[in-house]
Amino acid sequence: MTVEVSVHFSGEEKAPGIKRGGVLNIVRHTVEVEADAEHIPEFFTVDLSALDINDNVRWEDLKGTENVTPLVHIPNFVIATIAAPSVDEADEAAEAEAPSA
Repeated sequence: MTVEVSVHFSGEEKAPGIKRGGVLNIVRHTVEVEADAEHIPEFFTVDLSALDINDNVRWEDLKGTENVTPLVHIPNFVIATIAAPSVDEADEAAEAEAPSA
């Protein structure tokens, strides 16, 4: 059977990259897979708690992928990334930390 399975993220509050102002950029909220009817997962999960800015989550990082085959034809494709903060946010943070004269 071919089904779309959602991806659930955890650990955002602990991720060093997000704590430092990075932004979670979800590339795929779901992944289309082929699976036997008795092996269809309810969802895939990934723990973001160790990710820093510019780190990413790939297919091989997902939990719950046993007994399924992704239909994306890119090896170990990206699910999500921790993007660097925008320049404006970084400038505002630097200004906030600078001592006032």
